Amino acid sequence: MEHLPSWTSQALLQSLSGLDSRPKGEQSEEDYRSVKIGDISAALACPLCQGYIIDAISLDSCGHAFCRGCILRHAQDSKLCPVCDITMHHTDPTKAMKHDQLLCDLIYLMVPKLMQKETELRSTWVDPNSNLEMVKLRSMSSIVLLPHEYSTLKYEGILKLENSANIGHLKTALAVQLNNRRPVNDPVDPLDITIFSGELEIENILTIGDIFDYNLSWDFEEREEGRQYPVFNYILRHEFESAKTELDDELE
Repeated sequence: MEHLPSWTSQALLQSLSGLDSRPKGEQSEEDYRSVKIGDISAALACPLCQGYIIDAISLDSCGHAFCRGCILRHAQDSKLCPVCDITMHHTDPTKAMKHDQLLCDLIYLMVPKLMQKETELRSTWVDPNSNLEMVKLRSMSSIVLLPHEYSTLKYEGILKLENSANIGHLKTALAVQLNNRRPVNDPVDPLDITIFSGELEIENILTIGDIFDYNLSWDFEEREEGRQYPVFNYILRHEFESAKTELDDELE
């Protein structure tokens, strides 16, 4: 299903629509209307933290939008939308979350330097309560990738990505490593790769930074210089579906 603009995005677009219906080239300055930031500040605010929405995430179920960090923290304890109490998802709330690029663009457009300030904060922030001895460089992190027990693939390695990169980017980087070891006429499509943490499938929407910030890895492995890295298992989707079907047949 195509992801439609969130309720917040649509409301902002309506507020910011400042042109009449005349063709382009026939408008004058009078055809534009100014919008005071105070008049729409409520639409720019995250319902959870009350600050400007940062890295906007909207919900498929109701269209409400939140900061990425805020809604991920909320989803650790609840599967209900914090605004309307509708169920985000019955098993994994992240499956109902979509990155709302339109809303991000609108907010950064309306609030000058917000993106710059957020980028600076992310690059300098270090968790003072962290008790894990792992690599957490300011802008990059390392992930250990091992084949799933039902996978026929054999690649094991460490991939380093920007903290702002998402799981989709991780799959693309993994596909490059896999294809370097496969026949040219039999490449792996990143879209066919599934990433697991334990038995939980990790959605593309989550970033590498989210993995560290919300402890999404169930396992850590000591690698270079005694450092510990989060471990994830990968498998091709058709392999996983085939293995799942065989297990279901055995149980019947």
